[in-house]
Amino acid sequence: MPCASRFLLLLANDISPKEEYVTYAKQHLNYLMGMNPTGYCFVTGCGTLSPEHPHHRPSEVLEKCMPGMLVGDASTDNFYWASRMIAAMADASYSKSIFHIERYQERVMSKGHEYINQYDELLAKESNAEKRMQLRQEANEKIADMVKKETQDTLNKVLYELSNQMKNAYSRSDA
Repeated sequence: MPCASRFLLLLANDISPKEEYVTYAKQHLNYLMGMNPTGYCFVTGCGTLSPEHPHHRPSEVLEKCMPGMLVGDASTDNFYWASRMIAAMADASYSKSIFHIERYQERVMSKGHEYINQYDELLAKESNAEKRMQLRQEANEKIADMVKKETQDTLNKVLYELSNQMKNAYSRSDA
């Protein structure tokens, strides 16, 4: 459940009080703070197990993780978690997965540079500040969509490599 939904439960309780709303919201807050099967806290700087290297530019500049940031639930919809899953699975199947990682890096860098060059040219021709802002947003969305697609593709490939090394290797019996 997204973090915003937890607050909607509390808002719903303000409008139409029901103990279930508060209980459910508390359960999800506890989950975020580390009361979950992994013991992992999703808020940086809290608990004994919390994110140390979230994708966050200011933290990268400071070379330390800023406390108090919510990194999100483990999900492939979240770049932080998708990249962590790729890393964990690739580590377990390194020799079979390394070329997928290298290809991912090359594709993302190549396409990223292509989009940046493309939008730099468009920005150089545009003088209207509002249209320039729209171009920047469009460029950011295009790059984010590309990275998400490439990340998901790489996650699928690394998961496939790892699953083939399992003792009870997955195979389709319905093929």
